[in-house]
Formats: sequence, C-alpha cells, structure tokens
Amino acid sequence: MAETNNNRPKDEMAFSDGGRIRAKKNAPRAKKGNRYPLNLFDLLVIFVLLVAVVLLAFGIRLPDLFGGQETGRACRLEYTVTFRGVDERFAAAVASGDALSTADTGVAIGSVTGEVEVNPHTVPTLVPSAEEGGEATVVMKPVPGQVDITVTVVADAIYTQGVGYTVNGQAIRAGAAYHVRFPNYVGVGSCDSLRESAAS
Repeated sequence: MAETNNNRPKDEMAFSDGGRIRAKKNAPRAKKGNRYPLNLFDLLVIFVLLVAVVLLAFGIRLPDLFGGQETGRACRLEYTVTFRGVDERFAAAVASGDALSTADTGVAIGSVTGEVEVNPHTVPTLVPSAEEGGEATVVMKPVPGQVDITVTVVADAIYTQGVGYTVNGQAIRAGAAYHVRFPNYVGVGSCDSLRESAAS
C-alpha cells in the first residue's frame, strides 16, 4: 500500500516519479479596461497643461506672471498743462524754471520750461440776434477777473508699451487732469498735449 505524506505543503503537486512542482500562489491579474492607470507624472503633465490653457485664455504671459514685465525706455517728455478759470491775481504765480509735483503725494513730475501763457478765461455765451426773429448765436466771452494759465513742462520719463509715459511712477496722459503744486500756486490742470523731446 502506497504511503501518503499528509505533511506535504498544499501548494506542491507530486508526480509518479517522485518529482514535485510548486504551484504559483494567486498571481495578481491585470484588470481589463484599466491597462494604464494614472501615476504622479501623468497627473503633473495634466496639471501643467491645464495651467497653460488658463493662462492663454486670460491673455497672461509667463514673463508678466513672474514679474518680467517690459521695463520700458527712458526718454525726455515735454507736455503742456492748462489751468482754466484761475484768479487773475495768480497770473504771475508760475514762472519758467518752477518745479511741479502732485499735490496729494508730492511726486515730482517735471519743471516749467519756456514762457508761461496767460489768456483771458472765456465761456460760451448765448447772444440774441439783433434782428427781429433772428437766431441767437453762441460766442466766447471773457469772464472778468479770471485767466487761463498754460505751462510747458519737461521731465525725464519712462515709456512702456501698453502703459504709456510715466514720470517717477506717475502716469502722464493727454486729457487727464492733475492736481499739482508749484512753489507759489496749487491748482488742477489738464494735460493738453505731450511729445518726446530731444535730450537737453
């Protein structure tokens, strides 16, 4: 009667010649439908692509994002500022060579150059027709006791694409109003025109 060995491990099989083979223990099987599971590298690539799409959608350039904005170009700026409806007692309050700065922050924005223009301050006034049934006309009439003061200012400025001209961080734009201070006068004037001038 053949002797049986009950102490043989369950994962071994016996053959008639006495040989044995060890059976593989429950090897993990690849799941169908999930052949390429996402790993950390894949997630990182997806994240970078999403960030790039968002930046492009909002028009943000990488140099702007990391503070690499264009630094600008140094130039000499010449602009005119007119103070309208000024009391005529201040007609001589501003002179060539006077420095001007913003009244609220004290930022220097240039100095007066050339002659200071002083003109009567005028306002549109409706004048009735001298003829019966005629149409009234609008004429510019001077306001007693008031003048307009126009000064030409020169300053070292920075021109940056998309920003324009700045003087010590203060933007200078045609049509903008500025509350400025001279040595002998403080008032609100509007920038009428600006241009780059040759360096002195």
